[in-house]
Amino acid sequence: MSRRTLWIPAGFALIMLMLLVGCRAPQLFRAERTGQETTHTDLPNALSENAFDHQLGEGAAGAMASVDRAVYRLRPSDSVVVHLRGIPEAANYEYVIDESGYINLPYIPPIRAEGLTASELQSAIRESYIEERIYRQISVNVILPTRSFFVRGEVRQPGRYPLTSGMTVLKAIASAGGYTEFANPRRVEIIRAGETLAANARQLEQDPEQDFNVKPGDVIIVRRRIF
Repeated sequence: MSRRTLWIPAGFALIMLMLLVGCRAPQLFRAERTGQETTHTDLPNALSENAFDHQLGEGAAGAMASVDRAVYRLRPSDSVVVHLRGIPEAANYEYVIDESGYINLPYIPPIRAEGLTASELQSAIRESYIEERIYRQISVNVILPTRSFFVRGEVRQPGRYPLTSGMTVLKAIASAGGYTEFANPRRVEIIRAGETLAANARQLEQDPEQDFNVKPGDVIIVRRRIF
């Protein structure tokens, strides 16, 4: 009697344990599958981010290639600084490329700078000094100062000014201190790449949307009024 009483709870416990294991297993399996599904759901997002990074990398490389291709070429009114080294007396010169596109260095014929890069101008200067037998060996370094423009004529502070974003003719004149008492604002000229553009600053003041954007190397001249 006592053995039967002890056996029934033990068997009952075994059956309950089997039922519990059977019920838990599907839950664990579903949890694992749910985890896999979550992983696969997130995978396209991860791929999209990688693809975005890849595209960004390609874009950056393309931009760098564009910068490399878009090497600045010199033009009239550009300023260049020429350093001569490896000669008995080292020298530094600063030139403004003339309207014909040339610069004049000591002892050699004029060098055509228009259309050349700084590196190409270096080579041209070096070759000229050697071909003219001025020096056997010479090192040439050409530097382009900060891209700039010039304001001349009847302004209070004529000179060269750094070109900043959004610079216009009216802003350029203001940067040069404004007009002198002898200025004729109706006669303003912009010399650009050998061409001369005429502007009436008074009209530009009334209609700022018509104001000219200043480009590197522009020479803005405010003419004197005739009494």
